[in-house]
Amino acid sequence: MCGDGYDARMRTTVTLDDDDVVAALRNAMRERGVSFKEALNSAIRSGLSAANPSARPYRVEPSLPRSDPGLTSQRSTNCWRAVRTRRSSGT
Repeated sequence: MCGDGYDARMRTTVTLDDDDVVAALRNAMRERGVSFKEALNSAIRSGLSAANPSARPYRVEPSLPRSDPGLTSQRSTNCWRAVRTRRSSGT
């Protein structure tokens, strides 16, 4: 018995709607000389234990910020000083 109250062996009905899945299972049965049950269980085990090969790690490419071409470092400094002055004076 499994800890969840179900028998470890379970019978179920499987409906395969996709022809490519049916073909892949039949091919596995023929190549390995196994039953449908064995081929399906093997495919399920492989799918559940494998990492997702199509998922790529999230990656951010750094880039330089784009700014107004007329915004020089001196103009930026002057703007920042004006903001700080307004904040400190309460206006």
